[in-house]
Amino acid sequence: MEITLLFPPQSTPTMPYLSVPSLTAYVRSKGYNVVQRDLNVETYDILLSKNYLKNIYEKICCILDNLESRNLSTHHQDYYKSLRAARAEAPHLMETIEEAKQVYRTKDFYDFLKYSKAKQDIYRALELISTAYYPTELKFSSFKMGNIHQSSKNIIKAVQDRKRNPFIEIYEENFLPQIYNENPDLIGISIINSSQIIPGLTLAYLIKSLTYEGHITVGGSIFSRLAGTLLQKKELFLMFFDSVIIYEGERPLFELIKSISEGKNLDKVPNLIYYNGSEVQMTESCVPESMNSLPTPCFNGLPFNLYFSPQPILPLLSSRGCYWHKCAFCDHGYIYSDRYEVRNSAKVADDLKKLHEKYDTSCFAFADEGVSPHAFETLSEEIKKRELDLHFLANARFEPQFTKDLLREIAEAGFRCLLFGLESGCDRVLSCMKKGINTKTALNVCRNSAQAGIWNHLFLFFGFPTETEEEAQKTTEFIFSNKEIINSVGSAVFVLRRNSPVKENPNAYGVSNICEDTNRDLQLRYDYTVHTGVTQEQAEQIRDDFLKQLPEEYSDYRVWGILCREHLLLYLVQYGTNDLSLIEESMVKEVVKRKEKDVVEVVFRGFD
Repeated sequence: MEITLLFPPQSTPTMPYLSVPSLTAYVRSKGYNVVQRDLNVETYDILLSKNYLKNIYEKICCILDNLESRNLSTHHQDYYKSLRAARAEAPHLMETIEEAKQVYRTKDFYDFLKYSKAKQDIYRALELISTAYYPTELKFSSFKMGNIHQSSKNIIKAVQDRKRNPFIEIYEENFLPQIYNENPDLIGISIINSSQIIPGLTLAYLIKSLTYEGHITVGGSIFSRLAGTLLQKKELFLMFFDSVIIYEGERPLFELIKSISEGKNLDKVPNLIYYNGSEVQMTESCVPESMNSLPTPCFNGLPFNLYFSPQPILPLLSSRGCYWHKCAFCDHGYIYSDRYEVRNSAKVADDLKKLHEKYDTSCFAFADEGVSPHAFETLSEEIKKRELDLHFLANARFEPQFTKDLLREIAEAGFRCLLFGLESGCDRVLSCMKKGINTKTALNVCRNSAQAGIWNHLFLFFGFPTETEEEAQKTTEFIFSNKEIINSVGSAVFVLRRNSPVKENPNAYGVSNICEDTNRDLQLRYDYTVHTGVTQEQAEQIRDDFLKQLPEEYSDYRVWGILCREHLLLYLVQYGTNDLSLIEESMVKEVVKRKEKDVVEVVFRGFD
C-alpha cells in the first residue's frame, strides 16, 4: 500500500506546516510507507524563479498585444496601464528574483537592508504574476480569485480556468508527471485555510483527470467546518475526491488506509464523509488518539533548502483545542470537536530534543491555540532538565498566573516571543466577547514579559458587535499609551465566522440580517448588520487609521512591521529583544550613506 500525502499551496512558505508531518509519523508508526511533499514551498520556488517570470513576461506581452487592437472600456484602460507597468518592471525582476530568494535562505537574511530589498522584489514578482492572471491575487500569505472559493459551482469553474488559475500550468508541468508515474494507492491532500481551497482542489481535479484509479481523500480544518454541507454535494466527490476526513485525522486516516488495503467497505472508517457510488454518507465520529500516544512529527523528505528562512523553523503542538474555549468570535474549537487535551511536558521536551538533533534546528513555533501558564511552567522545567539551547515562539492568553517569576523561567527555557490575543482595549467589549480577561491583567503580563526579555505581540480587532467608536478609540489609546511595554501589535476587523457563538446566537450579540447567500454554499464568513455600534465599514476605517499611526508611534515599526512571526523569532534570536530599534537606526544611516532611498519605500506590513 503506497500512500502520498500532499500539502498544496497557498500558505506562507517560511516553514513546514504540521498537518502532513504529524499524519506521516502516525501512519508510518503503523507500518505503512508514506511519501510526503510540501507542494506549497515547491510551488513558490517555481513561481519566484527567473524562468517562470520570463514566461509571465511573455504572457503579459501577449495580453497587451490583444488589448491594443481593441476599443477599451474605462475598466480595461486601467488594466491596460497595469499591464504596461508590469511589462516595464518584469525584466528587472527576472534579474533580481533568484538573489532575493537567496537572501531569505542565507545569512544575508539578517542584513535588514538586504532583507527589505529582497522582500520588495518578492512581493513585486507576485504582483507581476497576479497581473498576468487578473483579477486573481497571489501574495506571500494569501491567494484569492475573488470569493469563488465560497461557491461549489464557481470552484468547479475555477479549477479549469487557465486564464485566471496559475496553478493548473504549474501542476501539469512540475508535479503531475511524477504523481502519475508513482501511482500511489492513496493520495491525501491537507487543506487548512481558505487560500488553499482552489489550489488544493485544482490539484485533486487534475489528478482525477489523469484517470487515477486510487483513492483521493481530503482533510483539514476547512472541510471539518463544512461537514454538514458536503453531504449535499455529490458533485464535489465526483469531480475532486473520494472521501473527506473531518476533525482530527490520525485514526481515521489509518482506518481508511487499512480498509482500502483489505478491500473493505468504508462505512466503519470513523470521521469520514465519502461517496459510496450512489450517495454521500457520513460515518460515526471517534474518540481521537491520545496526544501522549502520538509519535513525534516526521519532517523527512521535505525540502528544507527551499523554505524562505535561513535556517529550519519547525512547528510543534503541546496541546490540541483551547483550554478557555469561550470567546464569542472564535470557531477554532469546532475543528477539535470542542475538546482540549495536553501532551505530557516531558514528551514535548523529548520531541524538541529529537527534532533538534535530527533536523539540526534550534528554532520552534508552537502551534497551540494557547499554551497555559501551568504548561509553560512544566515544559520550561523539562527543557532545562535536558539542557536544550533552543528558541521558541508560542500563543498565550493574558492570565494573572504569568508573574514576573514565571516569565523569567519561561525566558530562561528559550521562549523569545509570546503572541497574545488582546482583541480590545475596552473592558466592556472584552466582557461582551467573553474573553475572560481585562486590561489590567493584560498590562501586568506585558510589563512582566518585557522585563523578562520576552517579546510580546498583541493581536486585536475592531468592530465587535456593539463596540462604539469611543470604545474602539480606547483600544488605540491602550496600545499607544503603553508602547514601552507592548512590543508589537497586529490588527484586523471582526469577522463573523460560520461556527462561532455569535453566528449561532446572533440576537444575544446585537447581530441581525446575516447574509447567507444560497449561491455561496461553502461560505465560512458572513456579512451582517448590527443593532448598535460601529458598522463593518466604520471598523475598516478605524483600523486603517490605526495602521497609519503605527509608524509614528513605534520607532522600530519599520523592522517588526515587515517581519512575519517566524522571521521575527529569528531576528529576536540574532539581535536580542531590545535591539530592533537599533536596527532601524542603523538602517536609516546606511540608506543615507548609500543613497538608496528606494530600498525603504517598501510596503510595510504587520503579521500575516
